[in-house]
Amino acid sequence: MIAAALPEMEALTREVGQSCHLAVHSAGEMLVIAQVDSSLQMGFAVHVGARVGLLTSASGRVFLSFQKDDERERVLALQGQPARPSTQAVTAFVARIQKSGYESVPSDLIRGVTNMSYPVLDSSGRCCAALTIPFLQWDADNHASKAVTRVRLGAAAQAVSSAIGALPE
Repeated sequence: MIAAALPEMEALTREVGQSCHLAVHSAGEMLVIAQVDSSLQMGFAVHVGARVGLLTSASGRVFLSFQKDDERERVLALQGQPARPSTQAVTAFVARIQKSGYESVPSDLIRGVTNMSYPVLDSSGRCCAALTIPFLQWDADNHASKAVTRVRLGAAAQAVSSAIGALPE
């Protein structure tokens, strides 16, 4: 998966001027397994090896949203109480993300960052990773907009999914 993802991630960062990372589920958290820095001289990045919350990150919510119900429940059980949200809250974000196909929300941790995340799907249609951009809004006009970045991120995630065997939609 990393071999398939890195060329897409490198092209993506050159096009949009933002860093991106690939994360997988690991013991109730999302683990960053690959990362490419922004092509610009400045930026924000999440390092390889970083762990982010399953419920407090765009990548985690995307991962959960593209699981079968029984697998989602098994993974959520690892969260324990009181960290686990209500069933109603989970149902709401899962429905929203499944409908749009992605998550794009302000960071829970860093002001000024919008986390955009798309699923990387395997041959069964299950999310096996999340491709994410921590989007920074630049003042200059020559940077990709949030909308352009989101669309390009989705295309990159689809390309990685196809490369690892996902069937076309």
